[in-house]
Amino acid sequence: MADKSFVEFIIDLTIDHYQKPKSERKRLKDVKNNQAINPYSHKWFGLLPSTVKQFKKPNRKNN
Repeated sequence: MADKSFVEFIIDLTIDHYQKPKSERKRLKDVKNNQAINPYSHKWFGLLPSTVKQFKKPNRKNN
């Protein structure tokens, strides 16, 4: 029974997607592609890995 409801859910999503005008689908795709993606280390561990990476990296301004 759960498989049937899942299939109905997927069909509803597909129908909703294709009922939108093509310009709206393109706009939503562009919005999704332009969002900044955080690295997994930041997502899972916060700012600690980014801070360590910054201090490990040699400072190129002084060279």
